[in-house]
Amino acid sequence: MTFTVTFLSVGVSYLLLLLLSLGDHTFLRSYLPFMLILFSFPHFMATYGIWMGRVREWKREWWPLIFPFVYLGIFILSLKGKFPLRFELIIKLSYVYLIYHFSQQLYGVTLWMVGQKKIQLDRWAKYLLRTIFILMGFYTLLELELRGATQVLFYSSIPLFPFPPVLFQVTMGLFFLCAVVFVMYAFWRVHQTKNIFFLTPLLGVGAAFIWFIPPFSHDMVYYLPIVHGLQYYPFIYMKMRHLAAWKWVLFIVSCGVSGWVLFRWLPFTQGIGPMSGVLWTSMILTLLNNHHFIIDGRIWKLSDPRNEDLKAG
Repeated sequence: MTFTVTFLSVGVSYLLLLLLSLGDHTFLRSYLPFMLILFSFPHFMATYGIWMGRVREWKREWWPLIFPFVYLGIFILSLKGKFPLRFELIIKLSYVYLIYHFSQQLYGVTLWMVGQKKIQLDRWAKYLLRTIFILMGFYTLLELELRGATQVLFYSSIPLFPFPPVLFQVTMGLFFLCAVVFVMYAFWRVHQTKNIFFLTPLLGVGAAFIWFIPPFSHDMVYYLPIVHGLQYYPFIYMKMRHLAAWKWVLFIVSCGVSGWVLFRWLPFTQGIGPMSGVLWTSMILTLLNNHHFIIDGRIWKLSDPRNEDLKAG
């Protein structure tokens, strides 16, 4: 059942691309804030709930605990010119981390689906699959930079990276080379084992292609947080399925409300002193995103013994 739900969450990418390809899709854009509140913001908070629920020794969680203070200190010092990195670069690196996080999460979901079908990819094939997703994410960054679309990130004006245009062609060439090799590998394993489920990783590759390759002609880039958040929900369910029905309702409602507070209310308040307006918004949003990535890295690793429940999902 959970595999089917996860498969459907990947399939949402295909559905969205179809809707975005139909022509006038302003109706879909009008629902984007609602979809963020419903699907994206709660997954942040659910991740925190799972993290706090599994902690046994808080002293082992020192980095997630001190990171907000370290980040805020660095951001404020950079504004005053007392830190080697300017705040614009910190925001840009936060965006790069965001794209990397998207690609890594899709890689993890794809690997999980493969494991659910009891097939084993060769180690080099896993590296190749991860490389494909990272190349797709880097392609997206290059495309956005070369189009000038990243001049505003997290509501702040940010200088563009001076990427040479040739890097765009090189990245695309490497992606197609890796993709062809992986597709050949998948079909070879099907032929070798007579197991059609060796094609399962191609579902993830196809979804990644939709996420990262055509978003600029279909506006898919605006919906990446939506499909990204949707892919979390089956795993959140597996972690929380022991809860009674009323606790489930309470958990989901609390995630929704707290997500709205942190991502829609707090960043758009007046701020504090010199940290007001756009700078306050950028600082809070990048802090929340970067901290979420750190928490993700602590709770979702399939190699973690505490995630045996995911393998049995």
